[in-house]
Amino acid sequence: MQGIPPIEPLPKLYGHCKLLAILLTISIFLAPFLISAILWYIYDFTFFIGVSVFIFFEIVFGMVTSKLRVTSITPDQGEISYSTYEVATWYISRYFCPKKEEDNLLITDFKTK
Repeated sequence: MQGIPPIEPLPKLYGHCKLLAILLTISIFLAPFLISAILWYIYDFTFFIGVSVFIFFEIVFGMVTSKLRVTSITPDQGEISYSTYEVATWYISRYFCPKKEEDNLLITDFKTK
């Protein structure tokens, strides 16, 4: 067990950070439905247009979720399956709401010769 790196737990978000994660998750889920419904209505209820736009945007938002996953989850935990909300939580915690301890790691001592 010495060679196995530890698994980081899912970060806990509070307040506006949790709201951002929930809104990001909802937008990833609902955007393909809304965009395809709007275009389906604009093009006189053409079934083919609605379905093809929905499939296209499902693929696009799948790529967006994959990009969020790659940029926010550590490579050691890349094999673990995460839900969209968990990926959004990792992303928000890394880039929008960093912890106080992570900010202190950026301070370095500069020694003069």
